[in-house]
Amino acid sequence: MSPVTKLDHLIERLRALPGPEQDRIVAEIEAALDGASALTDAQWREIESAIDSDGDEGGLAHDDVVAAWRARRV
Repeated sequence: MSPVTKLDHLIERLRALPGPEQDRIVAEIEAALDGASALTDAQWREIESAIDSDGDEGGLAHDDVVAAWRARRV
């Protein structure tokens, strides 16, 4: 599927949703396009703390932190 076709398909699916859900998803898309984070400030503090304070080497590896967060979201 071409990118334009995929985008068109996603827009069609978005339009089929109830208005409030459309608004929520559109806001998330806009934030992502503007470079905003999907994480709250508290979540960022937790991640930064884990990176800065774990282990003898002075912190967790980035991949370990990402894997832990992905596991929590499942």
